Amino acid sequence: MRSVINLFVLLLLLLLLFRASEGAYVSELGKLYPCVAPCTDYGIVITPQDKPHTLSISVYKFSLRKDREIKPTDIKKIKTTPSEVPIDYDKVFSGNVSIGMYILPLVKAAEKAIPRDQHLTSPILFSVNERLVAQNPFAWFKQIGEINLVFANKTVPFLVSPFSVDELKAHTEALFKWQLINFLIGDLSSKTVGVLSFNSRMGSEVSFEKRVLDQSVTDLTTIAGISHAVVTSNFFRKGDILPLNTYLKAISSPRKAVIESPCGPKGVKKRFKGLRGVKWIVGTGDIEKCRSIIRRVLLSICDKINGCAYLKEPIKGKIIGYPDVGETMKQLGYDSCAEHLTPAKLDAAIRRVCGGNGKAAKGGKSSPRVIFNCVNGNFLYLMLTKGYKMKDSTSIEIKNEIAGLKVDTSLGELLMKMKLLD
Repeated sequence: MRSVINLFVLLLLLLLLFRASEGAYVSELGKLYPCVAPCTDYGIVITPQDKPHTLSISVYKFSLRKDREIKPTDIKKIKTTPSEVPIDYDKVFSGNVSIGMYILPLVKAAEKAIPRDQHLTSPILFSVNERLVAQNPFAWFKQIGEINLVFANKTVPFLVSPFSVDELKAHTEALFKWQLINFLIGDLSSKTVGVLSFNSRMGSEVSFEKRVLDQSVTDLTTIAGISHAVVTSNFFRKGDILPLNTYLKAISSPRKAVIESPCGPKGVKKRFKGLRGVKWIVGTGDIEKCRSIIRRVLLSICDKINGCAYLKEPIKGKIIGYPDVGETMKQLGYDSCAEHLTPAKLDAAIRRVCGGNGKAAKGGKSSPRVIFNCVNGNFLYLMLTKGYKMKDSTSIEIKNEIAGLKVDTSLGELLMKMKLLD
């Protein structure tokens, strides 16, 4: 009996070794592992986007070399047609349309981009971020179950694991971004850089390395045998509904039909529906009063939700801005800050767009959204100077591409989930 058991164990080990040598595989614990070098692996990530409403796909090729850690030069992004498809969330969430209808064209695109003999060993992931889930949690919970059924179908000829479909939590996404930027720069084995990330829905995020014993450390990760203690700090990670409603409540009066907003160019009007009916909000262009209210009613929230986003001491060393920082600066009308940013430069852009008459505001007085954009912009400025304790001269270079690769969170997710940096 013992000899039969030993034979079974040997056959199982040989099977796992064969699978590992042929391509990526899923362990008995459900974790992904890459092929045994020298070899080539492919990875696929499908990601829902908020604005515009699309599903996008990223396909990467990894050429793993024997006795050498993976380098950016070993990675290539593979072009797919299509690279994204529009999606009607209302129809999907109401049950009128299956989300599989939108996923399958992207699966077909990946089939054409990846050699047929490597389909079954190419991991496929569907990753939806926490901000998007927060807009309709119950609907996304149901859709994640639907997507798992789509992936389990034989029409999806790729490697599926128990964790293929996942909600990407904000602190995990921040860790992926930190690992990706430092991997592409090549600093993971020496001095790492901090990573700053913004979004246009008042999300602010920073990640950087500290001493292992520091109490502020949130994540411990081992990359190429080297341990890294990383701090990830997120604020308003679930979107701008809470902060904007809190700001409007702070400046509203039940007896006034018109609300004066210090955040927003003087004279710009916006019509909105509040708890007490339809009202008008009018900008007054008072930057100092705007920031005073944000500090009092918004930054104080950090004491109440999942710890405080403030840092106890300034970030040391170089800070790199993630691509979404540049995108957010453009969306808010601060084009001068889209490639290189300092708190002083952001302050000047905000005063030009939001202060006084705000004649330089993107879209001018015909764009009432500028009022809420000015709440967002001033909040981000205060997060840099008060939350992250940066000096006015702190330099933040925004990187869209490093080492010939686009800075893409999907790549960071594949690197970690496929254990390519181990």
